[in-house]
Amino acid sequence: EFSWGESTRSSLLSAYFYGYLLLQIPGGWLAGRYGATRVISLAMTLSAICTLLVPVAARSSLPAFYALRVATGLFSGSVTPSFQALWGRWAPPQERTRLAGFAYSGGYLGSIITFSLSGVLCDHGLDGGWPSVFYILGGSSLLWTLVWYIVVYDSPSSHPSISYQEKDYITSSLQDKSEKTPRLPWKAIFTSAAFWALIVAIVAMAWVDYTLMTSLPQYLKDVLDFDISEDGFLSATPSVCQFVSSLLIGPIADSVRNRGVGTGRVRKIFQSITFLGIGVCLTSVGYISRENRYVAVGLLGVSGFFAGMQQAGYVANFIDIAPRFAGVLYGVGNSIATVSGILSPIIVGALTTGKSREEWQIVFFVCVGVSVCAAILFDCFAQGDVQPWAQEVTPEVSTAGSDLSYDSMGSLGSDDNGPVYSTTSTTDDDD
Repeated sequence: EFSWGESTRSSLLSAYFYGYLLLQIPGGWLAGRYGATRVISLAMTLSAICTLLVPVAARSSLPAFYALRVATGLFSGSVTPSFQALWGRWAPPQERTRLAGFAYSGGYLGSIITFSLSGVLCDHGLDGGWPSVFYILGGSSLLWTLVWYIVVYDSPSSHPSISYQEKDYITSSLQDKSEKTPRLPWKAIFTSAAFWALIVAIVAMAWVDYTLMTSLPQYLKDVLDFDISEDGFLSATPSVCQFVSSLLIGPIADSVRNRGVGTGRVRKIFQSITFLGIGVCLTSVGYISRENRYVAVGLLGVSGFFAGMQQAGYVANFIDIAPRFAGVLYGVGNSIATVSGILSPIIVGALTTGKSREEWQIVFFVCVGVSVCAAILFDCFAQGDVQPWAQEVTPEVSTAGSDLSYDSMGSLGSDDNGPVYSTTSTTDDDD
């Protein structure tokens, strides 16, 4: 219906991420301040309305379509950081990976349904075919939001129907018992090697995910010569494998942790397997001929399985090292990682102007190089314990009377940032 060139299509794909970048950090903060349930409900409602309006905007003018893509990204940007904030209040440490993995598997399931139906709807849907994709996605998102607002609560203490035993089990296992996010120690955060290890991991995974998510259909069409009706189902293959992997890997990772392997070591192992497994698969895909194109699809599926293992790596690690700040920190990381979403479609478009296998080999090699470098850095600097700057603090009080404890200089202990506090901590290792 539209005669858009490659640069226009790439720019439209990138436009979403310009908006997505802006509300990552504010979204995580708002979820901690006012509750993740409200933030997610509002964000999903507005993004669903934008999705419903896509056909109207695309047919009216290209600038209107660009603006709507930016708005959709803007409203969607606060959702994932808010989920992280929610799990910081709901997920007991010993069950954290399986719970987060199960929840985030829903995103992969959504990709499976979308990719699988989009090709069929484009051929047989209403209003010219392709608009029905956006009508169905927008409408189903509104229904989901209604159910979400009714059944989800911000914390165990605010839930009206869970048992006292379950509520006590959850709250007693969490280090931070407070209901509101305290002031963030930004200086300590930005000088933390553990935090920067997470930034490296999320940026690298975003590059790989966004490259495959936005460009895989084009690769299947241009290089492997699949038609559009097959394209949708085949593009869903990595998401199917990610969905399965995220469901399986959480219980496995938590089982390993509960048997005495340190949290940090478990995060490093699974994230390294993720990066290196993706690297091997994508390197191989670039050399598969059209005659063996289903082998390439299979390798892309295996790379999706490896990608799903990130749930036991950096994704859960945000909650490990700073449960009370997980939403905001994930927002910071995802803001930086969104640059990958902006640049990836543009760079892929620039590298594949001739639509040849050799050009796509370069695209895959870039993904491999990013993954290997990230695996090395994450393995060197990631941690598994709640970091000192993220621990709940209470003034240290003498048990002998009402006098406060003094240091050897005869004054309250302090540093450049103010009084020194004792911390309550439940740690397992620093690996």
